[in-house]
Order: sequence, then C-alpha cells, then structure tokens
Amino acid sequence: GMKCIRAHFHRILHADLGKYHDVRTEVAYGRSMETFWKVCDDVQAMQDVEGHDGTEETLSWYMRHRIPQDNDDNDDNATQQQ
Repeated sequence: GMKCIRAHFHRILHADLGKYHDVRTEVAYGRSMETFWKVCDDVQAMQDVEGHDGTEETLSWYMRHRIPQDNDDNDDNATQQQ
C-alpha cells in the first residue's frame, strides 16, 4: 500500500528530499498516487531549474541490489537462495 510506496520514495529520493523539504512533507503524508506523481513532477521541475544532470550519477546502494549479477550458478538456484 501507500506505506510501502512512501518507503521506496524516501530511499530513492533520499538526496532530493534532504534539499526539498516541502516535497519531503508531501512524501511523508501522501495518501494517493496522485500525490506521488506530483512529487515526481516537482522533483523533476526543481532539478531542471538547477540544471541537474542525471547522466553523471552513479547507482546508489538501493539500486545496485536490483541489478542481476553475472554468476556461474543457474538462474533457478540463484533465485531460490535470495
């Protein structure tokens, strides 16, 4: 539900929410998908004004665990162990 969405937004937008306190408040108290779409639009607009270049960013700890790793095990065993 919304609690899970808020948690993910806090993790993904951690650096942005530290700068944009009004947006952080929206995330903390958001109760609808419309609110979270607005948060995405607001953060994008603020980054555009600042000239933010996302191509220079590196993956955070949060995303690196979401990328499949190459290994010698077959996929079924790796999936079952996670």
